Amino acid sequence: MTNDEVDEKVSRSAEDTRDEFEEKMDRLRRQYERDLHSFRYEIEEREYRLKAYEDKFNKIKQPPLLYAYVVRKEGPDMDGNQVVVARATELLKVSTGLVDKAQLAIGQYVWVHPQTYAIVEGSGVRNEGVIAKVVDMIDGKLVISVEGDMEKRLVASDKGTYKKLKPGFQVSVLPPTMEVLDVLPNLEVKSLLLGEKPNVAYSQIGGLAEMIERIKDVVVIRGDVVDIIRLAMRL
Repeated sequence: MTNDEVDEKVSRSAEDTRDEFEEKMDRLRRQYERDLHSFRYEIEEREYRLKAYEDKFNKIKQPPLLYAYVVRKEGPDMDGNQVVVARATELLKVSTGLVDKAQLAIGQYVWVHPQTYAIVEGSGVRNEGVIAKVVDMIDGKLVISVEGDMEKRLVASDKGTYKKLKPGFQVSVLPPTMEVLDVLPNLEVKSLLLGEKPNVAYSQIGGLAEMIERIKDVVVIRGDVVDIIRLAMRL
């Protein structure tokens, strides 16, 4: 074997060794990338589970929230981020927390933290109040009576609502402050109104001819009388 042949064989052997080494390194690199991706996915999954356990633990550790409804948003005894809420017969002055005060409505239920006394979240549920009857009106205030309550109450009312009311009217009020939420239809007057206009002619009524004539004389104004009235009004 000549020297050229030996050199060529050695060169091919070196190239084969290099190619084999590069192929092996490429396989190891791909395996490393797959293992690294799997390891990262496993870390993310464990972090997600850990966060879920932490949230669950915090909920268990956190005291139960108070469920109350807003009864007052303004007043000289409150600053810009305070409201008064009612829980049963108990009134609490609480902070609006991260909840926008403008988005809170009178009667709206909210969740209140029992330690910080801050509103955590607003609810979509609203307390519609109870029905009360206006007994009297005195100097811009209302004397109301709630069904089942033997005592009458004197409550404040804004000017707009006060002008709409008369003794005997019904309103919805929000306990325990008895703030007027809404003016209800006057059921006593409504019951006197006909639900629909009768479509019955006098000729369809039998046996009451004399009474019908009396009704016509007293209630129904004849056409000639109407003409006389119109003529008198022109003079």
